[in-house]
Amino acid sequence: MYDAGQQLPNQVYIVAPISGKPVIPATNAAVVRHYANIFRSRGAPIEQLLENAGIRPDYLDIPDTVVPLKNAFRFAELACHSLQTEHLGLNMGLASSLADFGAYGRALQTATTLGGYLKKGVALFNTLTTGEQLWLSEHGPKIRLNIASPGDVGLGMYQSHLSTIAVTVAVCRKAIGPAWSPDEIRLVYRSRENIPQVDLFAESRILTGFPHSYVSIPRAAMALRLPQYARVAHNQGERAAQPLPLNLIGLAEKQIEALTADGRRFHIESVADSLAISKRTLQRAMANEGLTYSQLLSEIRIRRASSWLDHSDKPIIEIALELGYTDASNFARTFRRHTGMSPRTFRNTALQPAREPGAD
Repeated sequence: MYDAGQQLPNQVYIVAPISGKPVIPATNAAVVRHYANIFRSRGAPIEQLLENAGIRPDYLDIPDTVVPLKNAFRFAELACHSLQTEHLGLNMGLASSLADFGAYGRALQTATTLGGYLKKGVALFNTLTTGEQLWLSEHGPKIRLNIASPGDVGLGMYQSHLSTIAVTVAVCRKAIGPAWSPDEIRLVYRSRENIPQVDLFAESRILTGFPHSYVSIPRAAMALRLPQYARVAHNQGERAAQPLPLNLIGLAEKQIEALTADGRRFHIESVADSLAISKRTLQRAMANEGLTYSQLLSEIRIRRASSWLDHSDKPIIEIALELGYTDASNFARTFRRHTGMSPRTFRNTALQPAREPGAD
């Protein structure tokens, strides 16, 4: 498989691809959920397909969970077989808008020019997925948006590339004009059937079987404005899109935080299964960092407790129970062991106004 970190002949990177290689390429479960809703609307048996792909359907409804990229690709592949098409990604792209991609989409909506949109899309792509690479390169009067994915080329991977290209072309039309279509699209997957004729690709020359996928966009269009996005209102308190972790422990920690957000307990087997690894593999990775599952879980709960004590007026007993402690005393002992102070002292300290430098 082509390594997106290597330059091809005659390419000059204007935005470099991500260099880190995650242990488990993963994607946000919210993206999988969005596409699952599209497949369901077309008649696919979603719950069964998710189970067959190793994805628990109920986990998709839990905010901030992740899905291993290979499982997401497998799910898309199974959906293609179920709906008897090789080009489901085209429907995915046509049925999607930036609003469907959460904080990532909202960040892209702040771009005022097409060039700014594409650069933001590349720079923040690791908030949606790790493992897949998105980068821009210069080719004379053209700019290419390039896509590469880990693993062997397959039908599921192809849906991801096709969807990304379709969404990109739709946004380009907002700036260039509703009749524009790219003159060149190259795809990694050699499909057995022709891509359906759609207005989006009306004038496009589409070739397949290349080391990575890309779509060509006129360099002159980079300065064109996207007026409908420039007027997006900003919520100052809104959390910005955060990159997904690039290592197994970070990914496991994120998964545990998401799964236990409502106070429920999840055994290590459930977390390992959700990441498509064995319990033993996860235990070894934690042991290499001097951690156990219980320690990691306790650190996450204390971190959440600290945030609530600092930023909310929740009673301490309520915080203890929401975090899964049997009573406030048990919570207080654990909190003191981690922070060196009681929950009440921690809250009182946080509420004290900061002293001015040099004040007596």
